[in-house]
Amino acid sequence: MTYRAIRAYLGETGQHESDFVFIAGHIGYIDQWQSFADAWNKALGHQRKRLHMKSLRWSSSATETLLKRLGPIPAQSGLKRLFGGVRVSDYADLVPGPQEARVLNGYACSVLSVAVSLLLCNVPKGERFELIFEQQDR
Repeated sequence: MTYRAIRAYLGETGQHESDFVFIAGHIGYIDQWQSFADAWNKALGHQRKRLHMKSLRWSSSATETLLKRLGPIPAQSGLKRLFGGVRVSDYADLVPGPQEARVLNGYACSVLSVAVSLLLCNVPKGERFELIFEQQDR
């Protein structure tokens, strides 16, 4: 029996802060990702190549219209949400030293949270996972 690879694309927020760190994205089969990419690029429009949430004008009705168009696309393509997060202040005082603090930073603990979420979901036996994270400078 052959299996299809399951791929997740994930991004982070909060790793440069000392409170919450979250990693979130979507997971699905390659053909679902292709369906997503086609629909997303069409809905994004020819004037944009990418969507950067920080650069949106949140008071603009055009932004609201764009997000209403884009928002349903992952689910319509069959992708599922995948996320994990930690509150760094909940455990930072328990980390014994500087070496351990570098290893147990908020980003690394959020990655572990994502992995646990992935292991708890109903995934067909023997499937292969590919987790793709955005580039990290540290």
